[in-house]
Amino acid sequence: MPAVLITLLSLTLLPFLFAQPPANPQTPPHHRVLTPEQQEYQKQFKVFMDQRHTLQAQAQKSYNDEMAREKNDPCDAESTTRGAEECLDRESKLTDANYKAFTGAIRAILALKAPQIGPANVSGPTGSPLTSEELVKEFDRLESAWQQYRDLVPGTAYDQYKGGTLAPVFDGESSQMIVRSHMRELNKLYGGAIRL
Repeated sequence: MPAVLITLLSLTLLPFLFAQPPANPQTPPHHRVLTPEQQEYQKQFKVFMDQRHTLQAQAQKSYNDEMAREKNDPCDAESTTRGAEECLDRESKLTDANYKAFTGAIRAILALKAPQIGPANVSGPTGSPLTSEELVKEFDRLESAWQQYRDLVPGTAYDQYKGGTLAPVFDGESSQMIVRSHMRELNKLYGGAIRL
């Protein structure tokens, strides 16, 4: 019995003992060499992404700065009407600067042209995406329409208190309110474009 067991065991192990290595061992994956066109595309894409990230950071900073300022409004502490007017005048200038930096960065992001290889004929279930020029034109139309609204709101707030000393205060408050509100709208509309 032990001889039969040894014979069976040796017959099953023989193929493994004398096995030949595979004729075609697996080689490491082949690294594809990029064409000069692809290499240039990679360089341009890196520049594009660096510009985009810089602009996104500018937009986010301006937005975050203004939203933080809104929470810590120094004009709430003013005890006189004249003090409130002067404070709102100073604060409105800072709000306008943040707004201009924010919208300027959004517009610049939309204007960036991503590098491409080959034709740009891309289409989806809702149609073809807008070009960077079309996106900027749309943004400019939106801002132009909003500017008309912005010009009406403070005067309307002023008129509600016309004849009293609070009219200029409500004019200043509504001016800041409308700009901050619009910044929140733009942050929502263009969130994909400005998020890091």
